[in-house]
Amino acid sequence: MYLFLDSSKSNILFSLFTDTEIIKIVNIESNQDHTIKLYEAFKELDINYKDIDRLYVVNGPGSYTGLRIGMIFAKTIAMEYSVPIYPVGLMEIMYLSADRKKVALDAKGKRFYVFDGINTSIIPTQEVTDEVICEELDLSKILLNEYVSNIKAVNYRDLDINYVKPAI
Repeated sequence: MYLFLDSSKSNILFSLFTDTEIIKIVNIESNQDHTIKLYEAFKELDINYKDIDRLYVVNGPGSYTGLRIGMIFAKTIAMEYSVPIYPVGLMEIMYLSADRKKVALDAKGKRFYVFDGINTSIIPTQEVTDEVICEELDLSKILLNEYVSNIKAVNYRDLDINYVKPAI
């Protein structure tokens, strides 16, 4: 069984899946309390850590604190249970999920991360139109296609957060 984790936004999103089906999705609003909500969301999956064969974790860009909490959780599972870990770029999966030429994610400070399928950049708010802002992920478009099979596993020690912009 594979586990997908996204803690990059204001919610915690877990999905259990195989090569052919999504078994369960848990999506919990965290209200800036990722530490507690992450474990509550994991408990809702009703699985044992030992049942995880692969762990896919969003490594950014996104919430500075949310990403760090998700990474600590993922690295701990990878280290303790020898689970291969796969870094997933948020902008890439938003792009796959939305079927648009560009997608945008709020970067705070009246700026947005924008991804065109090749590059991520940060641009001012006034240059972003509503049709590129992506709020929801269609996990079936992400987890059940060749995108996931093309991600390479990394050693948990080498898993880094993609902040796009330097942390303040």
